[in-house]
Amino acid sequence: MGVCDTQKKYVIGLLASGLDLSGLIPESTIGKLIKLQSLDLSNNKITGFLSDFWSLGRSFKTLNLSYNQIFGSLPSNIGYFGGWESLDLSFNSFSGLIPTSFSSLSGLQVLKLNGNGFGGSIPGGILKCQNLVSISITYNQITRTVPDGFSIAFPKLKNLDISGNAIQGRSLDISGMKSITYLNISMNLFEGSVMGVFEAPLEVIDLSRNQFHGYISQVNANSSFNWSHLVYLDLSENQLSGESFHDLNDAHNLKHLNLAHNRFSQ
Repeated sequence: MGVCDTQKKYVIGLLASGLDLSGLIPESTIGKLIKLQSLDLSNNKITGFLSDFWSLGRSFKTLNLSYNQIFGSLPSNIGYFGGWESLDLSFNSFSGLIPTSFSSLSGLQVLKLNGNGFGGSIPGGILKCQNLVSISITYNQITRTVPDGFSIAFPKLKNLDISGNAIQGRSLDISGMKSITYLNISMNLFEGSVMGVFEAPLEVIDLSRNQFHGYISQVNANSSFNWSHLVYLDLSENQLSGESFHDLNDAHNLKHLNLAHNRFSQ
């Protein structure tokens, strides 16, 4: 399904999701749509980037290639699309490193790379994407630590999900993420105190299956955290100790709580 501009002269949007498309899109097709702004080819069997994809104009803003069979590395010239607002490449078979050229995507608001085989680390270039509202890089093979400055780079960020990797670090400071409400860093290798997480108006906190340790009383002493916002809290399968939270009585909206497999005294 195509969407044209107001003068019916150019195609600005193309939706071809779930049409059983396979292989590579033929040349001289998508690339001819020089005014295209939005392209959705999700839920197909596409195996590679379009050969003429890079001839699309700079007005291009939204790409959804999720749930396909695209493999290999993500091309570095992806940074050409500086006006991109949304990029969804989730549930493909991408491998290699996430390109440093992400630093050129300063207008990016939504980034979804879930369910691929990306390795290495989260590139420092992503810190230039300060308009990001949602970051999802779950179930890849990302290692090492998050880039220096990660905690203060995204003032508009609401959703951060980097679960299911092997990311390391001494906790995760989110004090600069003033808008964040959803945080999932489960199934990684984070360690140290959880204190830095309880610094924002979070509704969802999932820190499960990491290596966090220390006394939970440190959080109890943090009077600035607003427990009334909290809907979901999972700290299971860590090494936290001491007495459990004293302030849970203030979590009036809490619907899910899992503190199992820690070392709490009560």
